[in-house]
Amino acid sequence: MWKSVVDRLNRNEKLWQQHCIADFPQTYETARNKSRPGLSWYNLYRSLSLWTSLVKAAEEREEFALATKSFQEIRNFKILNNGVIGVLKKGCIVYYDIETLELSQRPPMMGDYAKYTETDTVIVILGTDAHLIVIRKVERTVKEGWDDRSISYNNVKQFTLTGEELYFVNRNNDVFVVYLCCRKLHAFYILRSLRTVMTIGYSDGKLNILTVQREIYSVETGNTCVMKAILDANTNVIQQLQKFQFLENMDWRLYFQCMCIWNQAVPTGPLQDMVSVRQHGDVFFVGSYWGVLRIYYAPFTDDEFDIFNKRPIKQYNFIDSGDRRLSICPILNVDVMEENDGHKVIIAMPCKITVINFKHNFKTEVPRRYKGPMLAEIPEHEEIDLNAPSTSRG
Repeated sequence: MWKSVVDRLNRNEKLWQQHCIADFPQTYETARNKSRPGLSWYNLYRSLSLWTSLVKAAEEREEFALATKSFQEIRNFKILNNGVIGVLKKGCIVYYDIETLELSQRPPMMGDYAKYTETDTVIVILGTDAHLIVIRKVERTVKEGWDDRSISYNNVKQFTLTGEELYFVNRNNDVFVVYLCCRKLHAFYILRSLRTVMTIGYSDGKLNILTVQREIYSVETGNTCVMKAILDANTNVIQQLQKFQFLENMDWRLYFQCMCIWNQAVPTGPLQDMVSVRQHGDVFFVGSYWGVLRIYYAPFTDDEFDIFNKRPIKQYNFIDSGDRRLSICPILNVDVMEENDGHKVIIAMPCKITVINFKHNFKTEVPRRYKGPMLAEIPEHEEIDLNAPSTSRG
């Protein structure tokens, strides 16, 4: 009987989808899109719950996309939702099978690009010459009957892609948006920032702008720019950057220079050389200029983001002491693919991409955050409604 009950619970995708949405509202959608192809909602919930037990997980490492020549230098990567990972190299974008870590059958895209992102419907590329290229994929274009497949813009310095909207800023600090689901591709002018734009982010349905003059603005209804904060001496700067979603687009070397210019107290310690910060729910990955990756779980103090005063739960040094060619090894990007009872953490450096496979033993690691249906909570003779809505809370 119990096996039948457990099997029915495990197979109820609607039930586990509800629990994922309730307990991981900020993470579930992105995690679902990047998860192993075919991963059920039940297994996704288990995997997301097990981050609290990361220190107990077994580890295995793999490497791929090794760069032995300058033109093979890695700049970034993107996990796609079809079991493929796109790797941005100095001279092209190359695609790998995420399971075998071998080259996929998809042909590479040649060109010298500074920044790249991709979804199942669009590819966005920023060239080293500040030329922004937007390409809609053939399948979606044909299905929707759209007129334009691609469009490009010059003198672009920043962009961020969120859902079906692409925001970008040019060198004149003009801000534009491209609605990717429109029949014709067109950049709609939003506003001109009177201040020099340092970076942009997107949160709560609004575009956020951080200026070199340490001001944070949000674009409100009617394309009006409303000041939200000034990063002065009384401000928790890193908390504001996290709140307005600036962490992933931030140039951290410029950030520390600006901290000095703004007369802010520059944090001491090993995080002074950080070059990348990536968030995955309550987990934060901080990469350094010298090849050190630190993993933090819920690094908050009084509900404020505080990585400078927290200890990482995991730390790795990816510089090979036997390789004299590597004096520096910046961590360029980190991303996560959720799997059955584990996580695949992918780390990009100029010379290689390293994969850390974390595997949990779910029988011995019941995570503290687990709020899904527990067998012990089900009376033996109680009738179970597997289609009842979830009452779990985040």
